Amino acid sequence: MSPKLLRLLLVTNLYPPQELGGYGRSMADFCWGLQQRGHTVSVISSDAPYLGPSSAGPSGEPVDRRLQLKGSFQGGVRQLQEPAARAAVDTNNHALLKHWIDKGAWDGILLGNLDLLGTELLAPLLESGLPLLHHIGFVTP
Repeated sequence: MSPKLLRLLLVTNLYPPQELGGYGRSMADFCWGLQQRGHTVSVISSDAPYLGPSSAGPSGEPVDRRLQLKGSFQGGVRQLQEPAARAAVDTNNHALLKHWIDKGAWDGILLGNLDLLGTELLAPLLESGLPLLHHIGFVTP
């Protein structure tokens, strides 16, 4: 009997070629391994042009770079301070996630780095009822 091939949604703050270090690369490597086994992965991330050009992922996976961050990594981590601006980011991100979740028959969601996305992103993901796996890249906050 052949193993079931999965349709997975990967959600993370930064995704290669735009990245700062190991976390984004780890998520891309995980995506590559899943694709090598025949699974389908679509990525939702932010667009950080100061870290390089926007493009598909390193293994050709589609990347929707419309997630918004609550700040910037440019010149160090800079958080948005204005509550209304942070709420607007949450509203945008919730709508984008709902669009993607409703768009396809997903088997699960892979969640990467939440830095500058915030834990508010978890609500629509959990409400989907889909299995959710969070990759924890560091052992300290």
